[in-house]
Amino acid sequence: MTFQWERFSKIHRELLPLFQRHYDEIALDRDIIPLDPDWNYYAAVEQNGLLHILTARAASNRKLAGYVFNIVGTHNHYKSTLFCNTEMFYLHPHFRKGWQPVKMFLENLRGLETFGVEIAVISFKLNFENARVGKLLGRLGYESTDIVMRKRLI
Repeated sequence: MTFQWERFSKIHRELLPLFQRHYDEIALDRDIIPLDPDWNYYAAVEQNGLLHILTARAASNRKLAGYVFNIVGTHNHYKSTLFCNTEMFYLHPHFRKGWQPVKMFLENLRGLETFGVEIAVISFKLNFENARVGKLLGRLGYESTDIVMRKRLI
């Protein structure tokens, strides 16, 4: 497994199969909310210099095996502080064994530090595998600070 920072404009054609797997594994309300990525949004965020994607590739064939999508910028309430919102992350199940997930998150944090990020924020689904990714993130120094709640209206 190799990790590298890649531009959305260079990898967007490779993303849909992994997006689909990601959606199939963790998406809530699949009965009413289809997978429908806003490719133009990601292109615009990249063009504005805010999107930073860490990719994971299989060492054997360089095939895309995972990603971490980071939106880096200031915060509406704290303009002088550089924040990162890790919008989504995924690693193909075949590569989730051993230290690969830890290495992916550590590489992501190293990159965010080089970008000057001061506060890194990440969210994850509680419904996926008993929220085990939260335990991993806790071991990497993340702490719970907020609770996000949702209500289905349709």
